[in-house]
Amino acid sequence: MGIETKKKPALRASWRILMLVSANLASGRYCSVSDLLRDARKMRIPPLRIYEIILQCYLFLGYPRSIEGLKLLREHYPAFTPPDADEIGSESSEKWQNRGERLCRKIYGSNYEPLRDRIKSLSPDLDQWMVWEGYGKVLSRDGVPSALRELCTCSALVVTGDIVQLHSHMIGAIHVGASWRMLEEMIDLLNGTAKAGMCRGASALLNRISQKAGKDA
Repeated sequence: MGIETKKKPALRASWRILMLVSANLASGRYCSVSDLLRDARKMRIPPLRIYEIILQCYLFLGYPRSIEGLKLLREHYPAFTPPDADEIGSESSEKWQNRGERLCRKIYGSNYEPLRDRIKSLSPDLDQWMVWEGYGKVLSRDGVPSALRELCTCSALVVTGDIVQLHSHMIGAIHVGASWRMLEEMIDLLNGTAKAGMCRGASALLNRISQKAGKDA
């Protein structure tokens, strides 16, 4: 009889911490975020990477959650100085637009044009901001792999229960290098942070997406 070997986790420990930071910011559990940042410091996770993950949360959770997260980051990493902001001008605007279009197209694949048309029909302003600001100015920043950014986004969306956006970003995570097992482990990780019904819904959604893609999650 063979000895069963336990599968090595697909998610590295540092990624799990950052995904939990996003999820707990989404639920407003700031004490838990503080505990996670304490763990992150012990694990020597670079503060710049944590900063980037907290910063991007404003796109999905609003400014209040990101601001509170950044305040906690300062408490735990008092020596950390955030990088200077890019100067806003025609050159930077063009850069954000170009890299936003590239990343958005990569994440959404064949759904990119239908997405742009759909959002533009709701609001031309929002369509422009989504690409220029969301994907160009924020999600294309250096310092964090796109797969990790998408997994952290998915973690927050499981907690908030925004299932339509979660569907898109689960697929997007795969498109930028995450695996089905990573997404499966992400959902398991969120048990206790997200409501049980939301985790079940996310798991069912992942199964539907993976089956449609012809993969085993």
